[in-house]
Amino acid sequence: MNNRAAFLEVAKGELRVRDAASEEPGEGKVLVRVHACAIQPADATCARLSMMLVEYPAVLGSPIAGVVEATGVGVSNITIEERIICGTKIFSHEKAEYGGLQRFTVVDASEVVEIGDIEFTKAVTLASYTPPGALFAWSTLNMHRPTILVSPLPKGEQDRNILVWGGSSAMGSLSISYAKAAGYTVISTSSPHSFGLLRDLVQTMSSSTAT
Repeated sequence: MNNRAAFLEVAKGELRVRDAASEEPGEGKVLVRVHACAIQPADATCARLSMMLVEYPAVLGSPIAGVVEATGVGVSNITIEERIICGTKIFSHEKAEYGGLQRFTVVDASEVVEIGDIEFTKAVTLASYTPPGALFAWSTLNMHRPTILVSPLPKGEQDRNILVWGGSSAMGSLSISYAKAAGYTVISTSSPHSFGLLRDLVQTMSSSTAT
C-alpha cells in the first residue's frame, strides 16, 4: 500500500504532504482507506497553537469516511470493503497512524459505523464527537441522553429548551438532531441563505414550525 499523509512536522509548523508508513491494524483495530476526512476547529487549534498533546510529526483529521482495508485480531463483525464512518483517536493515541488526513489510517473497531451507499463526503459529517460531547457529557451540559426506544424527558427536564446557534452548520444540524432525539424543544438560528435547510431539519425531526 502506498500511503501518503499531510504531516504537521513540528509544533505550530506547516502541513507537508509526503509518503507515510502503512500500518497494520492491531488487536481490536481496523485499517481504513480514507475517502473523506473532516477538518474541525480542534485541528486548527492544534496546528496553530499547539494546544493538544500529539507526537510530532503528527497527522491530524477526524472523523473519516472510507472503506475497510484490513481488520485486526478479534474483529469479527466488520468485513473487508465495508463502507464506514469513524472518529479517529489522534488526541488520545497521539501517534501519526491514527490521524485522518492520509490515505490509510487505523481506527478502533468499536467505533466503526456502516454507511451503506451514503456518499462519503456526506457521511463524514455525521461522525463528529463534538455535538454529543457538548450536549450529554457530565462535564458539559449534561442533558438527558437519547435512547433507542423513545421515552419522555425526566420531570426536571421537561421545561428545558436548548438554543443552537448556526443550526444549518454541520455541528449545528447534528446538535439539533441529537437534542430532538432526546426529547428537547430546540430553538435555532440560520442565515436567510440556509433557512430552507434548517426548516427541513426541524420539520423532519418534529411537528415544530420554523419562522
